[in-house]
Amino acid sequence: MNALPLDLIIGPHRAGQYIRERVQQLVTADCIPEARAVDMVCTAVLAGDPWTLADPGQTWIPHDEPSQERDGLLAAELYVAQRRGATVLVEDEWAQRAWRPVTVLDGYVLDSWHWARQGTTTER
Repeated sequence: MNALPLDLIIGPHRAGQYIRERVQQLVTADCIPEARAVDMVCTAVLAGDPWTLADPGQTWIPHDEPSQERDGLLAAELYVAQRRGATVLVEDEWAQRAWRPVTVLDGYVLDSWHWARQGTTTER
């Protein structure tokens, strides 16, 4: 298997841990067979799916389309401060924070993950 984009951002060991956690959530919460859950999570990670990837401590930058409006936000980058289920508390480059649906990140790609904030918990 080729390296996942997540491998390049956080390294293959942590990427593997993260993927295993997401797979376990699907298996436990949604009763999805493990093989199918692995396929679903890896496909979502490869696609850069914010629903699967968005977690506190991440910085997301816009896709190559700078004129695309993103849920009222035209930020050069968004920092994910918190996540609660289907919403994220994002901070833009002007330090403006707002709770938005995870889909606000659809116009963005995951750029970096600040592991210093890994003590932050999320509610999924």
